[in-house]
Amino acid sequence: MRIIALLVLAVAASACVKDKSSIDEVVGSDNISGYVSLYDDGVGKVDDSGMTVTVEGVTPAVSAVTDAKGYFILPELRYGTYTLVYSKAGYGTYKRHNVDHTVELGGTFITPTPSLGQLAKASVVSASASVVGSEVKLSVSTSPAGSMANTVYLRFFLSKNKEVSSTTYMYHSANYISNMNPFVFTIQKSELESFGYTAGTTVYFRVYADAFWSNDYLNPVTGRLVFPNLNLTTPAPGSFVVP
Repeated sequence: MRIIALLVLAVAASACVKDKSSIDEVVGSDNISGYVSLYDDGVGKVDDSGMTVTVEGVTPAVSAVTDAKGYFILPELRYGTYTLVYSKAGYGTYKRHNVDHTVELGGTFITPTPSLGQLAKASVVSASASVVGSEVKLSVSTSPAGSMANTVYLRFFLSKNKEVSSTTYMYHSANYISNMNPFVFTIQKSELESFGYTAGTTVYFRVYADAFWSNDYLNPVTGRLVFPNLNLTTPAPGSFVVP
């Protein structure tokens, strides 16, 4: 009986060691690393150094600053899911949600490399709408003016709510390239219908200057894209009635 008892204890001890090993693996740690590629508010490449990458919500704080090649390394983070925050003076803050940091040889390497731009330098000074047949035309002027020598990037937002903005919207446009002043967006009635706006509906709009690289990311709480590089200097919302 004593021999059997000793065998039981040995098996139990072995199981404990095995369980501890699996726990250690789950709560282990390693590095998160990656690169950034930095630009001005257009397509001009700039120095990749000096961007701070921070792990959101971690205490004590964990962060790293990119070197001349845009490389960063966040050391010895416990395995888990993280949000990385990319910030630098003159740039709209970019966030990378749901980074899955799991057991990988050499740690977790972030791909693809984000291309991040500076805040839009232009601003919108006027925006008006007119209905022509089955089209709506949004006429937008900026400072400095868009021209062949000075490309400006524009993005508009639509809503049925008169408080439409870059954070409260039902539809957002692509990033348009403006080489003229004023620049005219032409929106077909069929497009508006595809956005959910039927004939007779009052639609409110707002237009902002953006950067070529908008640093946009999806906010997992609101389900909306965030556009960090918009120049928020812009007129109050305008409106039009869908033809």
